[in-house]
Amino acid sequence: MKELEDRLYRSYLKAEAHQDYNAPDKEKRHPELTAPVIQKAAAHHRNILVTGSKGKGSVSHYIAFILEQFEKTGLFTSPHILQMRERIRVNHRMIEEETYDMLLEETTEYYLKLDQTLPENVGISPIGILCTMALRYFAMEKTTANVLEYGKGVAYDDVNAVPREIGVIQPIFLEHQRELGRTIEEIAKNKAEIIQSGMKAVFTAKQIPEVMEILREKAHSEKVSLYEIDKDFRITYCEKEEETGKYTIRVAFADGKETGMVKVPMPGRWQADNFALAIGVTGYFIGEEKLLSLLEDQAFQNRLSELTIPGRLQCLREQPLVLMDACINGASAKYLAREYGGKKFLVVVVVPADKDYVGVCREICPIANAIFLSKTDNPHYHFSEKQALEVEILDCVREAKIPVSYEGDLDSIFNHSLSTKEPMLLLGSTTMISAYAEWKGRRHE
Repeated sequence: MKELEDRLYRSYLKAEAHQDYNAPDKEKRHPELTAPVIQKAAAHHRNILVTGSKGKGSVSHYIAFILEQFEKTGLFTSPHILQMRERIRVNHRMIEEETYDMLLEETTEYYLKLDQTLPENVGISPIGILCTMALRYFAMEKTTANVLEYGKGVAYDDVNAVPREIGVIQPIFLEHQRELGRTIEEIAKNKAEIIQSGMKAVFTAKQIPEVMEILREKAHSEKVSLYEIDKDFRITYCEKEEETGKYTIRVAFADGKETGMVKVPMPGRWQADNFALAIGVTGYFIGEEKLLSLLEDQAFQNRLSELTIPGRLQCLREQPLVLMDACINGASAKYLAREYGGKKFLVVVVVPADKDYVGVCREICPIANAIFLSKTDNPHYHFSEKQALEVEILDCVREAKIPVSYEGDLDSIFNHSLSTKEPMLLLGSTTMISAYAEWKGRRHE
């Protein structure tokens, strides 16, 4: 399988060697290369596409989980934790290895032939290849609804070639500035490209005013109905269970219909917002009456309680509390600091040097007793001891006298999580979550 998966990246790596690392996506990515195949593969499906800066994976899982109670539903997400196959699912069941290998071999063979005709600085995106595979698999499985998550952007993401019935936009904030744009307006305009003429509707989470204005203008120009949380549907009840950190919510639609109490399966106030957004989307897609009936069903609520999404404020240990979250920017860390205000953690930050590790450390200061920076062994990401030096000079760190250090051995940190007597918070990219899963697997062998 590894030999086959190397073919996924062959064209991309060839081109990357001849590109300017600091150039934006619009100068490096070429979604037009996969667009004809993707459009053809997706033409007869009812598709829901999901973008945003945070929470795309969670809301994609929630939407798919609700829909699959009624119809066969495909799910395409990224990134994966241990296996690439995790990205492609039908009714939350991962694609079978034999089928995955077959689709991978056939799809890469087609695209690598195309690659031979391209200049050396032009490559085919691995996401475009995987999206093609996912759509082919959904066709084989005869799905009647599909949920597909974008990568970091939209305008130059291969997934944007997928015809869509509904678009979903999670909160947008400053992130991936090198690739998407230096300002929030540039990033919002990139992600607003999810809104295309001919689609039925787009749903958005809470946005800052500058972003919402861009989304409204785009929806108006494309003649697409825009549905906003807190306006067209809203949470009317929200209570936190202190022991688990999970929320129970009730959601009302614009016409006055209201759900019963629903316990969100993942902890965190933002997960309550994510699930409310999923309710708004699925209520439109399948009809409010069908959805309301489902949400009142105890058997469904029992199944929902078992839904897990690795790395989304995942509880690794209860006493003392050890949590792990795929947090790589200051905006996400701010949510965490607000959620756990009043508590103190030993905080581990595993964020690559070209991402917002400074913002993560700055925003997490109010709940940090100590900060450790660490690294993973993933060759595609760069980490440095210099990161700790930059964090040490932050005003909030110096004023609170928070000790900062660098620990290059991530396994030793995971081992410490088993014996620590103080709460721990592990924040970082999905490569950290993958490293944890691999470490846990070695311990159980």
